Amino acid sequence: MSHLRMRSLLLAAVVLLCPAAAHAIPVDKATSDPGVSLLVSRQRAIPMVSIVIVLRGGTLAEPPDKGGVAAVTAELLQRGTRKHPGKQLATAFDAIGAQFAVGASNDMITLSLSTLTEHLDEALDLAAEVLADPAFSQEDFEKVRGEAIADLKASEEDPHTVASRVFLRTLYGDHPYGRQVRGTQASLRRLTREDCRAYWKSISGAKGALLTAAGDVTGPDLTRRIRRHLAPWLARPGTPFGAPPPLPPPPDAPRIEKIDRPFTQSTIFVGERGIARNDPDYYAIEIFNYVLGGGGFTSRLLDEIRDNLGLAYSVSSDFDERLLPGPFVISLQTKNKTAREALRLVHREVNRALRDGITEKELEDAKAYLTGSYPRRYDTNAEMARFLASAEFYGLGSDYDRIYPARIRAVTRAEVLRAGQAHVHPERFMTVVVGRLRETGWKRP
Repeated sequence: MSHLRMRSLLLAAVVLLCPAAAHAIPVDKATSDPGVSLLVSRQRAIPMVSIVIVLRGGTLAEPPDKGGVAAVTAELLQRGTRKHPGKQLATAFDAIGAQFAVGASNDMITLSLSTLTEHLDEALDLAAEVLADPAFSQEDFEKVRGEAIADLKASEEDPHTVASRVFLRTLYGDHPYGRQVRGTQASLRRLTREDCRAYWKSISGAKGALLTAAGDVTGPDLTRRIRRHLAPWLARPGTPFGAPPPLPPPPDAPRIEKIDRPFTQSTIFVGERGIARNDPDYYAIEIFNYVLGGGGFTSRLLDEIRDNLGLAYSVSSDFDERLLPGPFVISLQTKNKTAREALRLVHREVNRALRDGITEKELEDAKAYLTGSYPRRYDTNAEMARFLASAEFYGLGSDYDRIYPARIRAVTRAEVLRAGQAHVHPERFMTVVVGRLRETGWKRP
């Protein structure tokens, strides 16, 4: 099948799925031995199927001294199997017009596959090789690790990356959430190929895994194909990843970390630990954050600090909800000489939101945007498969496309205020400043 036809069908998927995205997603649920949860949404618009396989763990499953092993392992999985070593694996996927990728995050490893329905069996055979018999060659390992170290070294020139690294470490200490998914240069230099093999063996068992699919296939049909073509993987049930390591106690006092770098502007991260993805306050916090700094040009922080006062090039807020409470961070970039004033205004706006709440118009505008834009999160087969995987992984339900808008619409101003006051504590915010400190007025540490 030509690449031109594959690209044409991918474009058609966007066009044909968008009008239907506002309707409920049909889902078939099943379980395949040895305990793989299957969710399949049949979409007949085009003859394609997208599949996501989720393995629990991510950086949470990394040994304490092996930061970055999840990310290196994910990249290695794309570099060949015993049957298709090196570039032969990519060539085999390419020959049938299939797209394949592996990614690592804090909570999981994901394998993503998109293929024409007529080549689904062949694509699943290749995926089975990756799952059950990856090559992990020494040559590929050295190359992937070297590339990762070089990327981390280059990222030290990026103030946003530097601020993020220090911010996470300050909030979470030695917990896996306290480091970036890519690890550090030091931890990567300690890694060996056997570390990657051991990590993969510990999380790649089929038992407890999650598989979602969207496209031109039925649930019963895909279940039969999975049992046939992924048999080598299904024969290795393994032991599912257990409870994640508990978080250490949160910092109970404010702290500021100052990083002196010869940048023309300061990058500031300020915030604390936020909420877990399954927290009941998630919907009220979504609206609180949208109004505060997550709503782009309509947010209070951007309107006041950038548009009205011209003190920041960019400013936004974000709750990164994960299996455990992820970070809540307000980030901004400003001139070095206005860094202290910009930070003062951030605190002022946060305190105003916690004291006075949001207006009725802000509430309605937030609801309209969040519910109106939500279907765009799954307007292709690949996005729909990822959406179903995320909802199932975090225990939100296979009908989450209907649950989310209903719960957002039900939130009241009082609930937004209560949730903000419960989860946002500016009196103990952690702050990281990266810039030329002598121009900011802050002394070097």
